[in-house]
Amino acid sequence: MWGIWSLVLLVLLLVISCEEPLYKVDAPNQAGVSLQVRQVAVDQRAHRLYASNTTMKAVDIYDISEAAAKFEKSIPLGVEPFGIVLAPDLGKLFTGNSDSTLAIIDVAPTSSRTDRLLAKVPTGGKTRADLLTYDIRERKVYLANPDEGFVTSVDAIRNQALQRIDLAKGLRQPRYDPADGMVYITDADSNLLFQVDPRRDALVQKWTVPGTCLPAGFAIDSKRQRALIGCTTPGMQLTLLWDLAHRRLLRRFPQVGQAEQVIYDPAVDRYLAAGSSGGSSALAVFTGDPVTFAGSVQTQADSRAVGYDEAHGRFYVPTAKPGEGGLIGGPLPTGEAQYPVSWVLIMLSVPLVLLGVIVFFYGRRRTREGAAGGSPIVT
Repeated sequence: MWGIWSLVLLVLLLVISCEEPLYKVDAPNQAGVSLQVRQVAVDQRAHRLYASNTTMKAVDIYDISEAAAKFEKSIPLGVEPFGIVLAPDLGKLFTGNSDSTLAIIDVAPTSSRTDRLLAKVPTGGKTRADLLTYDIRERKVYLANPDEGFVTSVDAIRNQALQRIDLAKGLRQPRYDPADGMVYITDADSNLLFQVDPRRDALVQKWTVPGTCLPAGFAIDSKRQRALIGCTTPGMQLTLLWDLAHRRLLRRFPQVGQAEQVIYDPAVDRYLAAGSSGGSSALAVFTGDPVTFAGSVQTQADSRAVGYDEAHGRFYVPTAKPGEGGLIGGPLPTGEAQYPVSWVLIMLSVPLVLLGVIVFFYGRRRTREGAAGGSPIVT
């Protein structure tokens, strides 16, 4: 009997020791709405998270000054925003929009116009402007028009379009590399990686990504000249490590696929890839040196965007589940795929129920046997 109760105690301890890895951050103005959020940007100094909310045609702002984020407000744009990038030195936020424009928002804390739309810069395209990056050296924004196959350089100070750079259809994530001063752009349709020189606003060279990666998400560790590439090949879980200095593939990772947004945070020396694993949305984390798979968590968010709060060590992914608006947050995963505690409780409750049934029938049997045998007569 002691063995049974020891097992029960062990299971209870496992349940108690389970730490809830995820929590929900509600957005009151989005209750009951099924959201689509393309990307997330984080201002570490101002402790704010920005999300491009295509459903509400707005940029959502979350306060991350505390351990758990809080919804602050939405900035209406009147068009659907897709890509989003921050220029912290200028106090500006940029989004690529459905009407082929670049929206410019004042987010400087001391500005009298903070959290207001300053301007919209046309790219000259007919379809959506999507993902983008900011070159802090030249102070330019590079914005991709994926359906028309060109990138537009924009003067981030004067808010003026400068140059159209024709590349190829299917452009995804542009990333500025401060180490070599170049801008790199993934192309999922052509399976290519482009290199653009911001000083000349011209294509320098391009490389074919090995295999059938169809690259989308892209993040650069400029110090080590490495990049993590999210592959979007249907039905495949694949993430690649790319050597920027020698233009070659270093390693393949099968833990996560379909990563639309990949970021690198030097403060924790980690790559974060928002994609899918096992048919469900997941966040995978990779160490910086050496680059290895550190862990993943099933977010159940149905989105491919991620931001990281350095001050509190929390990741945030926007939720696109039907009828739910807001964020899902938690600590970085440190092992193989983690699941919400509710799943763990369900899995652990099954053996507990079976154990209870066994104990119940065992007790009834002993009671019946005792009743049938009677008791000794004391004389």
